[in-house]
Amino acid sequence: MAKARTIRVRVLPEVEALVQALHEKCRYDLSTVRNIALLLGLERLAELIRETGEEPIKDDSEFWQLYERVKAAIESLPMERSKVVEYA
Repeated sequence: MAKARTIRVRVLPEVEALVQALHEKCRYDLSTVRNIALLLGLERLAELIRETGEEPIKDDSEFWQLYERVKAAIESLPMERSKVVEYA
């Protein structure tokens, strides 16, 4: 992927820690993990809104439940980092 202009995005420190944790377990560089996560998340969010007609996360409690599920999914990955792949 060609180098593109970048912008600053504000995320919670806990969410950035998940990005870092996934980066440490995969072959993608840090910015690639962020970009892929955003695109996959946006795709899934759009699908959920289209399927249900409403936003899937309605309050802080639901957000933190999602956070815990994602954290558990990342923690369950084996530690298999080798060569870093740079796409973005």
